[in-house]
Amino acid sequence: MMKSGMVLAGVLLVAAGCASNDYVWRKEGVSASRVDADRAACQQASNMSRGSFEASNRGQVGPGVDAAMRRSDQSMTCMRDRGYELVPAR
Repeated sequence: MMKSGMVLAGVLLVAAGCASNDYVWRKEGVSASRVDADRAACQQASNMSRGSFEASNRGQVGPGVDAAMRRSDQSMTCMRDRGYELVPAR
């Protein structure tokens, strides 16, 4: 029980950090509106993806948290595949 509580606390800390505007997606020569459009497309694609569920993660966090983490990873991978970098905001 203690281990799952610590994992949940870690996930919440990471989520809180990701929710801030300390980092932005950047790609040379791309307008802010294009970045927003690509980010929205990647988020939509990750929301539609069912992805595989790793058995090793079962029971460590709730299924909703696990799904949200997978969608976030998929969205980040999509942006990187489009040539973006996640960099500290100026």
